[in-house]
Amino acid sequence: MKPTRISVIVLSLSLGVALGAEALPFALDPLEDGVLLGGGLALYGGSLYLQSIKPAPSAIGLDPADIPFFDRAYPANPSNTVVSVGDDLSIAMAVLPLILLPGRSGGDIFTLGVMYAETLELTYSVDSLLKSVIVRYRPYAYSTSTPADFSNPYISASFPSSNASLAFSAAVFTGYVFDELNPDSRMKAVVWASGLGLATAVSTLLVAGDNHFVSDVVAGAAIGAASALLVPFLHERIRAIKTRAGSAVSSIRIEPSLGGIAAKLTFAP
Repeated sequence: MKPTRISVIVLSLSLGVALGAEALPFALDPLEDGVLLGGGLALYGGSLYLQSIKPAPSAIGLDPADIPFFDRAYPANPSNTVVSVGDDLSIAMAVLPLILLPGRSGGDIFTLGVMYAETLELTYSVDSLLKSVIVRYRPYAYSTSTPADFSNPYISASFPSSNASLAFSAAVFTGYVFDELNPDSRMKAVVWASGLGLATAVSTLLVAGDNHFVSDVVAGAAIGAASALLVPFLHERIRAIKTRAGSAVSSIRIEPSLGGIAAKLTFAP
């Protein structure tokens, strides 16, 4: 099934649970959004450089006995078809946050769009940075039935899983924001279960297709989920600060410092 077809299905299901438009509890801030977007680009730029000096893949010394015990349960034969379905589903999940848009004003849509872009950028940048410094061969590199192509640098970039990262970032972002926009909705559990279920399906297919180890997709899920929780939380705190000027509120702010950037924590009494 092609990504576009899956996207239509996901979007159709999504629009079926979209509810009324509560007041947007998020706000943008030029400084913090600039730091988030610029920081993401800097991380990605660094990953490109590190990738350029990463050792070339080699089959010499590759031993299945070196695989951690918790990752040894993987298929003996790779399946491009299964992996392709997992890849397509992860791409299709990018439309999941569209359930948040019906009934929203242009300003609200812009705010949510910037937040989602920052979430995806942070997720992909962290994922790319880790891939550029960690040498981990994909399960199919150990296959004895199908020769692996060690001329492709992709083969030594198994950890973490980018598809799992992006799938879980879409699922958690959608669930978190939907909760905040519809605090009394009975559909919150459905939105969370649907999103996390699809993301888990993506991860399962990637492991079943011999493209990733279990720990690859678990790490990817953690990266995606963390980014999807952090970005909306920061914008929620921005909104609280702007609407309660002069009042003490708990917040996290990202600020420039002499050494680069720093996170400043403020706790309300």
